[in-house]
Amino acid sequence: MMYLEIDGGYGGIRFSACHFIPRHEKCSRLHGHSYIVRLRLEGDIGEDGMIMDFVVLKKKL
Repeated sequence: MMYLEIDGGYGGIRFSACHFIPRHEKCSRLHGHSYIVRLRLEGDIGEDGMIMDFVVLKKKL
């Protein structure tokens, strides 16, 4: 079993989202947050020598 850790801060895996909470004192106006994805992938090494193809993984993220 092997593992791979990806830190989205370095890999550019980021996204932003916005929301509001009706009738909430502080959060009733539309506002946003930015997120960085951090991932730990564990699995067996396949015949291709990889746990998972990074191109496929990044598309799923």
